[in-house]
This record gives sequence, C-alpha cells and structure tokens, in this order.
Amino acid sequence: MMFVSKRLSVIFGEFKTVVIGYFTIVDYKQVKEHFLKEIIVFKRTLADQLENDELLVTLDVLEAEMRLSNPRIPVIRGMLANLETYSELKEFKLRLMGYYNIKNS
Repeated sequence: MMFVSKRLSVIFGEFKTVVIGYFTIVDYKQVKEHFLKEIIVFKRTLADQLENDELLVTLDVLEAEMRLSNPRIPVIRGMLANLETYSELKEFKLRLMGYYNIKNS
C-alpha cells in the first residue's frame, strides 16, 4: 500500500520503507479523502457487527479530527491506540500513522 504525507511511504507487511519525495497539495488532499471514505465504510460494516459502540466512537472521532484544518495529533494517536484490539484494522492503522507521521510508541 502507498500513502502520502509530504513524502512517500510504502508498507510491506510489517516493514516500512520511507522514500523522500515532494507531492502537490492535491495529492495530499486525495489521500485524506480516501482515508475518510475508508472510515465511512468501516463505520457501516465493522461497527454494526459489534455489541458495544467503542469502535464507532473511535471512527467518529478520527473522521472529525481528519476533517479539521489542523487535526490534533494527540487525539488521533489516542484513537489509533483504540484500534489496537481490532486486527482487521491493523493495515489501516499503519497507513494512517504514516499519513500523520506518527511513530509507534
């Protein structure tokens, strides 16, 4: 999978290779819109299958933060920590960490 965060990062399984490059604002916005669409799909599918609404709240907060002109990285980091228990979202979580340049803590 490829994603853009002012640089190109490529994830192959658990190995991450970072290639420095420059991209236009359009590329950055397109990637952000793709993440937002993914979140909406997750909310429709995965969240409906769960008995509690923790995942739905997490996805709602992620979506709201991403829509802000200056998203709060600590909030996003906290929501990504909430996704730890959902193995089906691991790849999504890793890509979002790359997009916001969040290191695994």
